[in-house]
Amino acid sequence: MRSKVLLAGVMVLLSWAAVAKQQVLLVGDDDYPPYSYKDPSGKPVGLYSELLSKVSAAMPNFSIELRVAPWQRALTEVEQGQIMGLYPPYKREALRPWMHYSVPLLVETVVVVCRKEVASKYQGAAWPEGFSGLKFGNNTGFQTPGDRFFAMVKEGKITLDEAKTTEQNLQKLMGGRIDCYPNDRRAISSEVARLKLDASDVVEVASIGQEQGYIGFTSVRDGYPYMDAFIKEFNETLDSLRASGAVPPLE
Repeated sequence: MRSKVLLAGVMVLLSWAAVAKQQVLLVGDDDYPPYSYKDPSGKPVGLYSELLSKVSAAMPNFSIELRVAPWQRALTEVEQGQIMGLYPPYKREALRPWMHYSVPLLVETVVVVCRKEVASKYQGAAWPEGFSGLKFGNNTGFQTPGDRFFAMVKEGKITLDEAKTTEQNLQKLMGGRIDCYPNDRRAISSEVARLKLDASDVVEVASIGQEQGYIGFTSVRDGYPYMDAFIKEFNETLDSLRASGAVPPLE
C-alpha cells in the first residue's frame, strides 16, 4: 500500500514538472493610459497588458508576469540587465543599440495637439520645422517626437519642457505653460476624457506618423539563459493568435 502511495506521489510530481512553465518578468510603463498603466491596487492594466496576458495564456513553455514602473527607470534597468524586457518601446535601434525587439504588438498614431490660441496659426504646418519658436511638452524618456525634433531642441529652435505623464503634459498645455504636445492620439483622447477637459481647447494640428510598440529586451545575457527561446515562442504565439483572429490584426 505504501509503495502505491509513493508511486502516486511520484507521478503527481512528474506530471507537475511536465506542465510547469518558466516564468518571465516583463515591466511596463506605469502611467501611459490607455496602453500601459496601473489600477488603484497597483495591478498592470491597459491595452498592452491585455494583449500580453492573452499571449502568455497561449504559450506552451512560458508564462509572463507583468509589473509596471516609471518609464525612465524601467529603461535603465533593462539596459543594465536588471530586468529582461519592458513594454512598449518604439524601435529606436540607433538610440538604443543594446536593445533588441519582439515582433510588433500594437500600432500607435502619433499626433501633435496645441492650445486653441496657438493651433489656428500652425494647423497643417510641416513637422517639426514649421513649429520653430514654440514650447513643447513631452513625456520624460519618450522619443515620440522624432530625431529632427530633438535636433531642433539642441539648436535652440524649439523649447522642451518634459513631464512624466500624459496627464501632467495636458495640464501644462491647458494652463498655457506649453504651446503644443506630441503623443499617441488614443493616449491623448483617453486622458482628455478622463480628466474631463474641454476637448475644444486641445486641438490636433498635425499627424506625424505611426509607431509600433514592442517588447524591448536587454542585451545582458547573464541570468536569462531562456531569453532566445522565450522570444521565439512569444513571436510565434502572437503571430498564431493574430492569424486565428484571437487577437486583433496589427493595424
